[in-house]
Parts: sequence; C-alpha cells; structure tokens
Amino acid sequence: MGLRYYDDALSAKIAAWVAPLTGKSKIQVLKPDEIKKLYTIEADESANDSLKLPLIAISRNTEIEVRHRTKQPMSYDGLMLESDGEQALQLDAIPVDLTYQIDMFTRRYDEGDELLREMLFKIVNNPQLVVEFTYNNKTQKHVSSILLHSTVRDNSDISERLFSGQFTRWTLGIDIIGAYIFSLPYKPVIKIEDSDIKVY
Repeated sequence: MGLRYYDDALSAKIAAWVAPLTGKSKIQVLKPDEIKKLYTIEADESANDSLKLPLIAISRNTEIEVRHRTKQPMSYDGLMLESDGEQALQLDAIPVDLTYQIDMFTRRYDEGDELLREMLFKIVNNPQLVVEFTYNNKTQKHVSSILLHSTVRDNSDISERLFSGQFTRWTLGIDIIGAYIFSLPYKPVIKIEDSDIKVY
C-alpha cells in the first residue's frame, strides 16, 4: 500500500468535514499531489481552473520515518488473510510516521477564524482515519489516528502572495499514528507430504 492512500483518505475526510460549512462559497480541498496548483494557477475569477477562496491545502512532509528498518516478522511473515491450500494471501507491514500540514486560506479574518475553530474541533473529536486499499484484487481497510500538533500558526503576514489582495492563512500540523506501508503477496503453502515424525 502506497502513501497516496493516506493522502486520499485524509483529504476526503477533511472535504466531508467542511462540506456543511460551504454555504454560498464551496471550500476547495487540495490533496498533496494537487499542491502545485497553488504555484502554477493564478487566482483569477475569469480563469476556468482558477483557485478561489476559501481554500484548504494539504501537504505531506517529504521526510517519511521508517520505524522498522530491519527485517521483522510483520514485514515478511505477516497476517494470513486467506488460503486455498495451495497459496495464501498474506498481509505484511512496515510501520511509518507520517506528518501533514494543513493550510487554510480565506479572504477575511473572521472566515479564517471560524474555519480554524471548526477544524480544531473536528480533528480533536474525530481522530479516526480509515484507509482503504486494494491489492491482488482484495480490498482491505486499515484504521489509523490523527494527532493534532500543539501549535497552530497564523501565517497571514507571509511575504509571498498566492492571491491578489489580502487573505488570511492558518496553518496546523498533524501526525498519522499507526500508519503502515502494506504488501499483500500470495505465498505458496508449505506442505509435509510424507513424514516419519513420531510424537512421544
């Protein structure tokens, strides 16, 4: 299982959180692989693919910490999911630490303040992150947790302006607790055909 599944699950969760808050203006949620839009598209109302505020941009830390760097039972002899007597589908895993940054852009300070308030309550009270992935035609679900960083930053005074005019930008960080990179290989089932083993 690749990291993109965590990206997709997190962005979908945040999009579902902010959907009831949209009102007249829909809040865009950009996944980590869409962040380049912030730097390549000018926020011009006349552009077809323009970025409009309010906007939530999610980026993943480029440094991924691999917690088990040597061979472990869970990395090569994990959980057997199913077997037909000839082959077994096995779930192997390597634990990793993932960190994300969530930037919330709004036109006005009061909008940003409300969006920040809603986001903090949602993260603290709904930390479960369900990641769904498919390998070898088998769909699996894995449950991780979202842990909020203790510091939230108001970056409204940054010198770079992605949008013309004034905007408010709040930034918060989160860690994904219990994240794994999964592999679901089929492995042959070992059989003892003929044995002279005696039990005493």
